[in-house]
Amino acid sequence: MLKRPYSFVKLLILSILGIMPFSLAAAVLAFFKLMPVEINNETIYGSKAAAIVIIYIPIFGSLFAILSWMFLNVGNKLYSLFSKKKKTEEG
Repeated sequence: MLKRPYSFVKLLILSILGIMPFSLAAAVLAFFKLMPVEINNETIYGSKAAAIVIIYIPIFGSLFAILSWMFLNVGNKLYSLFSKKKKTEEG
């Protein structure tokens, strides 16, 4: 098994690219005042709302990538521990 099977940079890029279409759609809808953006119980429309949504793309992408990377590496470590134990019992 590889020592570093999950690259953080790849997970970060994939997370940002995965969130981007939905966020850009929300930014367009907020810009044309079809969907509000709520921050601190304040409803915002227009270009300010679109800018806020665009600013949040790398923030949420980073959070998702960090959590994914941590869980994948912990799971990989647990799997490698149990798979070694199973191999020693069998052979």
